Amino acid sequence: MDSTSNRFEGTATNLGGKIEKGFGDLTGDTKTQGQGRFDEAKGQAQDVFGQAQGAVKDAWDKAPDGLKDAAHRASDAAHDAFGRAGDAARNAYANAPAGFKQNVDRAGAAAKRNPLITIALIGIAASAISHLLGVGSRRD
Repeated sequence: MDSTSNRFEGTATNLGGKIEKGFGDLTGDTKTQGQGRFDEAKGQAQDVFGQAQGAVKDAWDKAPDGLKDAAHRASDAAHDAFGRAGDAARNAYANAPAGFKQNVDRAGAAAKRNPLITIALIGIAASAISHLLGVGSRRD
């Protein structure tokens, strides 16, 4: 969905949420009030997302061709590296001892049972690694 569609749909959802909340206020129905508030927030978020999409598109449109070419090359290189890393991981798993495979399988099953905890742990690990490597730090 493009930025204009997201902004339009977000505004419509927000307005629908206001109407729904108002109806809930009028009837005293707390469930309808809550759903209306939720739809208002959802609509506002979608509108803000559409604004961000538009800003990114505008910045991209104004970017010099050399920068666009470099971004495409970097994206292609990252895609290729990701593919090679996946191939290496599959190869390492295929050649690993049975006990290691069992531990990997158990960890994968635990990750599937607890996706939010898994995402949080990955985020913490990525943050720690980037901190250790100094990624994103300012050096004046």
